[in-house]
Amino acid sequence: MTIIIEYPKQNEESNREFFARKEKELTNLDWARWGGWFDSDGSFSYSKDKKLMCTMGLFDKSPVELFARTFEVSLKMYKTATPYEKSVNKEPAEKFNAYITGEKAVWFCKKIHPFIINKNNQLNNILFKFNINLSQNYNNMTRDEFISWLTAFIEGDGSFTSVAKKYPTVRVMSNNNHLLSYIKDKCDQEKIVNFGKIILKQKAGRFRLSSKSNLFATRKNGYVIAASKKNSLINFYNIILPKMILDRKKEVIYKHFELFKNIR
Repeated sequence: MTIIIEYPKQNEESNREFFARKEKELTNLDWARWGGWFDSDGSFSYSKDKKLMCTMGLFDKSPVELFARTFEVSLKMYKTATPYEKSVNKEPAEKFNAYITGEKAVWFCKKIHPFIINKNNQLNNILFKFNINLSQNYNNMTRDEFISWLTAFIEGDGSFTSVAKKYPTVRVMSNNNHLLSYIKDKCDQEKIVNFGKIILKQKAGRFRLSSKSNLFATRKNGYVIAASKKNSLINFYNIILPKMILDRKKEVIYKHFELFKNIR
């Protein structure tokens, strides 16, 4: 483990100053963005010793670093081989991690709650342990807030591809078909982008991780929705590009704009 960014431990006085400052700095659009990231690559956990932890962990450094700097928590890099990597003698990949604990974690959960869709029930159950019952939820999100949420969620659990290297497509994947149904309906309602019907992409079951490995894993059903209509995608890309964090996914969108020139 390597500590890349380190902040002092929180205390009652530092938290009071931090909360007051962040109330002024962070808007609902910011919280919607973090809602999208946590619905894809974040996690909320409550341990047996009553410790609440809000964690972001990705192989991409930039969103985790932004999270660490925004909420003033340490950023760490791990390079520990997984059982699969060990079984095929593969060099372990770097993974970046940052988490919030203590009073700051409770504050974070309360602030992000209206912008959590996929993990809403999990978050409600955790807040209930602190005798916190919040009535406002994701159904109250405005169009702009939902777009901020969706942009981050797609950066985490979406992909930008091109069919036959000619036809740009954006896909959103999830084990939760109800979530994809909500996204599709909301995008239709707000005229954001035209997603097609929900497709079962992979069936639940046990599978071999690799032909080179004897390790097996289990997976849930995997669903996908996709959008590929030219004018709808161009409009959508122009909306989300300024809000995106991951350069590698922005570069794919720029390539899609070049492909659009050859599509009538």
